[in-house]
Amino acid sequence: MKLTVNKDKTHLTKICEGVEFLGVRISSKWISIQPKRLKKFRDKVSRITRRNSGRPLGAVVEELTPVLRGWINYYRVADIKSLVANLMGWIRRRLRMIRMKQWKNSKVHIIHMLILYSYLEGYE
Repeated sequence: MKLTVNKDKTHLTKICEGVEFLGVRISSKWISIQPKRLKKFRDKVSRITRRNSGRPLGAVVEELTPVLRGWINYYRVADIKSLVANLMGWIRRRLRMIRMKQWKNSKVHIIHMLILYSYLEGYE
């Protein structure tokens, strides 16, 4: 088996410095996601959740769901609990903006919010 070693990728390191491997950074105390991978994920979600796409919200959610599940399942070995909470808030905000854009004006927005709040009051 005649394999060539890539000198740029192969190196010796100390565990306290950490090592980047398959999209994660492994150090002595924790495993985190590489910033480059996080930016790539946010760019993909931004592309899917554009406000000017003209698609119904259900279609956006349908396209977004497998991306989220796959990404979270791949990086579940890392310490991402707070990161996922922040990302989910950001994604919900983007989906809310799509819905508000579809409502077009503030009168429709107010009517829908009143319906939503009256619906939620029954659960208190």
